[in-house]
Order: sequence, then structure tokens, then C-alpha cells
Amino acid sequence: MNKKYLPTQNMLFQFNDFVTANREKLESNPLLWALIQKILAKGIEFNEAIAVQSINYGGYAIAKRQKKENLADSLINILNLFYNDCLQNNKMDDIENFKSTEGKLLSMSFSGLLNYAEKTVTYCDKHSQELAAAGITEAMLTSLKDAVREMQTYMPLPQEMIKKREEATKAIIKKAKEIDSLQIDRLNKLMESFFKLSDPTLYSAYQQAVRRERAASRKLALIGSVKDKRTNKPIANAQVLIPQAEIDHIIRGDKGGFRIPSLEAGTYPVEFRAVNYKSQRITLVHNYGETDRLDIVLEPEFIPQNI
Repeated sequence: MNKKYLPTQNMLFQFNDFVTANREKLESNPLLWALIQKILAKGIEFNEAIAVQSINYGGYAIAKRQKKENLADSLINILNLFYNDCLQNNKMDDIENFKSTEGKLLSMSFSGLLNYAEKTVTYCDKHSQELAAAGITEAMLTSLKDAVREMQTYMPLPQEMIKKREEATKAIIKKAKEIDSLQIDRLNKLMESFFKLSDPTLYSAYQQAVRRERAASRKLALIGSVKDKRTNKPIANAQVLIPQAEIDHIIRGDKGGFRIPSLEAGTYPVEFRAVNYKSQRITLVHNYGETDRLDIVLEPEFIPQNI
């Protein structure tokens, strides 16, 4: 799948979880629920198209190559015998038709090799009385015909695969546009109208659920530094704790900086600790899509001097 649509796929998974968790509230509004059901249906079609496009055809390629090798092996045996027969009987006009090596056969395209083998089978059928004299047995010809048939039945499959993938790609593009139109242009407005003021927790959860983030452009949730209040120097191994989000971050850098990559929207108590320093606690209000910066200074604890 084109990575361009990966954020949409991730959003659909998040959105589905959000709807499941808040079904009772959402379902109570018929207009809203009808639109949500339409988006979920489009999402199923979108993911089905992705599944078709993502099928691994590696096994097919290996099997097809093996069939090509079998065909080349069966064909070269007969070509060599015909070539020797032409030399022995001075049939110089025909000899070029049978001059080849297995390496050359394998370097041919699948369709080119199949065409060469089919012509050889036709020649054998027309000159069946000469085969024995050339040393070509019935078993060898049968083996060649079997290899030709296997390639003939296997060759059309790639086109079917290519066609299915092309259709899936078109479906992905179409469904992604339809989902964007329904969600961004319509559902966002309804959710804001119904819940932004009346149920801010639900509205915040919705905003999180429909976010579309690209890994390369994703913003950090929280950045900052922890330094000594007196010297303004970085404090080694300072600790950033956000228990509610299960974050326990140790600052390892020489500059005392820290970076928290992700944090759900909400209000969090944050504590900063360091050995021989007084801890500091603050309350962080984090909104979706924003990067908060906290530059903290810790005051050293008083350590009595031994006299």
C-alpha cells in the first residue's frame, strides 16, 4: 500500500475503537449515528482493498521460476539431439533452429521460452517419424509437452494479479477521499456542535481518534530541560515522571534536555526529580497536536557539612 494512505488506515482503527467505547452516547443521536455508520462501512471497503493490494505473490514467482527451469531442461534435451542430428546428416538449413544452451533458454522471457517450446513441440509432431533416428524418445517428448502445459496454465495469472492490484489501488484512493469528505467535512462539524461544550471529554477523545499522523512529521508531545537553579547547568540523570501516562523518563543527554514523543490529550501531574535536589511538581494541560515545553530548574537540597 502507498504509505500516503497509512495515516487513514490507522485513523480508521482508532475511530472504530472510539465508536465502540462510546456507542451509547453516539447512537442516541440518529443524524450523527447514521453518518458514523456510513464512515465505518467505507472503512471496511477501504481495508478490504488494502488487503487485496498487500497480498504477497512471492511464492507465485518462485513456483513460476521453477516451472521455467523445468521447461528449459526438457527443451534443451530435445534441442541438443536435433542439433547433433543436423550435424551428422548435414542439415545446415535447420541447424540454427536447434542451436541453444540451457543458460540462453533461462535468460529468455517466460513468454519467449514458452513460444520457443511450443514451436519445438509442433515440429516434433510434424516430424514424428524422425524422432527415433535423432534419439528423441516418447518419454522425452511427453516431458516437454507436460512442461509446456504447466507454463501455459501458469502464465496468465500475473495479469490477473496485476489487474486485481490496480483495481484495489483505485478503490483505496476512492474510499480514502470518501472517508475524508464524510469525516473531515461533515462529522467534525457535528461532533464539535454536539459535544465540544456539552461533553469536552468525549470531544477530546474524538479528536484523538480521528488524528492522522505521519511518522516523519509527527510532533513531539513534550520537550524541555532540567537544570541546577544556582549554576544553570544541566543535572545529570534527572527524572521526569508522569504516573498517569506511565512515563518514567531518565535524562541521559549532556545538555539536560528531554523529549516525550507521545501523550494523550489531558491534564497530568508531572514530577521532576534528581539526587541531592528538591523535587518539583507541576500540572500540565496537554492538548492534542500541540508540543509543550517545560524548562525546569531544581533547587539543591541543603547537605550539612561534617565538622
